[in-house]
Amino acid sequence: MKASFAYIKITHSTPNELATLKIANQGISFFIPPVASYSQFACLSRDAMQWELSFFQMSSSSVRVRVLFTSCPLPQHEAIHCQALARVGWWEQPLGSDIHATDRRAVSHFLRGSNALPDSAFTPLGERCQMACDRNGLALVGTTYQQFQRIVICQALAAAYHYVMTTNMLTLTQHLKHQRFDALATLHEKVLAFNASDFFAQPIDISRQQLNQAWSHLAAHWQLSETNRQLTSQLNDISNLLLTKRERQNQTLRELRYQQAENEQQRQEAERIAKQEAQARRAFRINITLSLIGLLSVLSVVQITPSDISQFLGAWADLLFSI
Repeated sequence: MKASFAYIKITHSTPNELATLKIANQGISFFIPPVASYSQFACLSRDAMQWELSFFQMSSSSVRVRVLFTSCPLPQHEAIHCQALARVGWWEQPLGSDIHATDRRAVSHFLRGSNALPDSAFTPLGERCQMACDRNGLALVGTTYQQFQRIVICQALAAAYHYVMTTNMLTLTQHLKHQRFDALATLHEKVLAFNASDFFAQPIDISRQQLNQAWSHLAAHWQLSETNRQLTSQLNDISNLLLTKRERQNQTLRELRYQQAENEQQRQEAERIAKQEAQARRAFRINITLSLIGLLSVLSVVQITPSDISQFLGAWADLLFSI
C-alpha cells in the first residue's frame, strides 16, 4: 500500500533557489482570489519534496511554512516531528469493512502514537476517501496522491490561521497582564485588519467540492471560527473597558480643570476686591491727611491755646490709627 507523509513547520528563512509549485503540472488554483493573491506556493529547485508556502503576504501577520515529505512516518522524538506545526498522512487503500487491522493501527499510530484512535474518528470524504483529524495531524485514506498534496496545502493554511490567532491571544494576555494599554490598542487594529483582509471561513473555490469538504473538517477541527470569535470578542471587551476608563479619566480631568478655573477666578476676584479696599484705605488716609494740613493752616491764623492743639492732634491720631 502506497503511503506518504507531510510535516509542516514555521520557518523564518527563505531559500535562494525556489521554483513555482505545481501539482499534476498545474499551479495552485483552488483558493479564492483574496487568498491566492497574497500567498506564495513554491518548492526547492533541487528538491521538489520540500515546499515553501507563504500566507497573508503584505501584512503584519504573514506566515511562512516549510513542508517536508517523507515516505514513512518520522519517529515522535525526531526534531522535525516535534517542531511540526501540523502533519498529514496519506494511505492509498480506501478504508472499508475489509481493511486490515494493521492498516488501521498505522493510521492511529501516526495521529496518536497509539492504537487508541476510534473508528468514529474517520469521516467520509467523497465516495472513495476517508479522513481523520486528531491533535495537529490529519490522516487521509483512499484519495489520489495529487489530492493528498492539495489537502496538505489546506492543512498548512488551517494551521497558519490557528498559529496567527493563538499567537495574538498570547500577546493579548501579555499586554493585559503588564497593562500595556497602547499596545493593546495596536493589537486590536492588527486583528481587525487580519480579519478583514486575510481570514476567510471558506477560502476554497466553490467549484472544488471535495476540497471544500476537507476544509470544513479542518476548520472545525482547528476551531478556527470559534478561536477567531473568542479573540475578537476579548479585544472588543478590553477596548470597551479601556474606552470607559479613558472617558472616566477625561471626565475627572475636565472636572478638575473646571474646579481649578473656578478657584483661579475666585482668587483673582478676591485679589481685585483686596486691591480696591487697599486703594480706598490709602485714599481715605490721604484725604484725612490733606484735611488735617488744611485745618492746621487755618488754625495757624487763629489764636488757640497749647492745650487745644494737644487735644486736636490726639483726636486725629486716634482716628488715623483706627483706619
